[in-house]
Amino acid sequence: MTAAGGSACAMQIPIVDASGSVIAWTKQGPEFENARMRHRQAEQILNGGILTTVITLSDGESIARAGGPRGWRGPWRCVALCSE
Repeated sequence: MTAAGGSACAMQIPIVDASGSVIAWTKQGPEFENARMRHRQAEQILNGGILTTVITLSDGESIARAGGPRGWRGPWRCVALCSE
């Protein structure tokens, strides 16, 4: 995957708590097992099953970590893993 401008990026997926705050990041995406989305690391952190949600990031470091281009100005929306 390349970010805007052609530079390689190491996109990570945020894991959020019930309030929507980022509590961890993962480099691996979820997998599907028997038609159910699974991500062992996120399940351990959140103490149970997971879903996806859309969050808005505002700080440059988090935006870049989530795959946004460096120097992006303004909010960046991305998918995050959350508790069921």
